[in-house]
Amino acid sequence: MQSDLKTLLVTGGAGFIGSAVVRELLSNSPHRVVNLDCLTYAGNLASIPTGLHGERYCFERVDLNDAAATAVVSICTALQSSYISII
Repeated sequence: MQSDLKTLLVTGGAGFIGSAVVRELLSNSPHRVVNLDCLTYAGNLASIPTGLHGERYCFERVDLNDAAATAVVSICTALQSSYISII
């Protein structure tokens, strides 16, 4: 059911562990995944799952220390879904 779909927010999803979490969620759940990473610490563009951009996956380059950018992403994500789970 479309109404049962959640949007899962993964921070640090371009790092070693985060990218594995993103792949696992996309492979084993029907939910949408929003991947936030600033790519300045352990994040690496090569770790981001390729070929996944579409209805169920979105990558946003965002530094969570930037309150304004984080607020914009949060609002946009909330508008796309009635329920957000933060991982």
